[in-house]
Amino acid sequence: MAKVCSEDYVDPQYKRLMSKKKGSKLIQVLRELAKGAMTINGIAGRTSFSVSEVKKLVSFGTEEQYIEKCRGKGGISRRPGKPKKREFEKETGRPPDYYYLSEDGGLLIRFDPAFREHWNEVERTYGKAFERSIFESYYALVHAMRQHPRLKKYRKAGNFMENELPLAVFSPFIFGNEHGMRETDLYDELVNTIKVNVKPEHVLSYYLALEGSLQEFNALLEHHKLLTEKMKKIPQVQEYLKKHSS
Repeated sequence: MAKVCSEDYVDPQYKRLMSKKKGSKLIQVLRELAKGAMTINGIAGRTSFSVSEVKKLVSFGTEEQYIEKCRGKGGISRRPGKPKKREFEKETGRPPDYYYLSEDGGLLIRFDPAFREHWNEVERTYGKAFERSIFESYYALVHAMRQHPRLKKYRKAGNFMENELPLAVFSPFIFGNEHGMRETDLYDELVNTIKVNVKPEHVLSYYLALEGSLQEFNALLEHHKLLTEKMKKIPQVQEYLKKHSS
């Protein structure tokens, strides 16, 4: 399996699980479930794990909210090789439970080496039971940009500690807080708070970040306008503009 890279896995829980034996085994179970809903016996038949071990792993995955259970298929495709529909449990005489990925489980392995290049197949398998969330779309976009030969050069902003971090402090006071408020009378208090709490050798970086952003503002505004115009070529954006043109 390809080496796990921190850049390729948005969810840090993936790396946490892969660092432990039990967690890595759970990932193997999730990979099988990504192919369709399965019973305990079905999972055991497609892995090197015993039925008892699969039960423990599925229980662990359910506790972690990566796996869900349903009686029968629950509308999720059952892949070839799985137990037949009319199979019954020896202990209860009832149809067996099927297990499948929860939305969190799918999000967890979205960039797993086994699926990241053809995740759409998993989405088709799960259908409406596993619709892509806005976070899934975001991660898919991030991954596509990382794989693009030219776009990948712009996946990170430069000078994070020198610019982005200080500007994160100033942004609510310039662009408004979560309520849209901009209170310029707080600027003096903000400056005094910086003077008291920021180490002297770091104070200048806050000013330089603010000064630099001011100098670049006009250039950024032009690029912002240009990108907005390019976005208007997307059908969904065109439809939105037609509805709001009046």
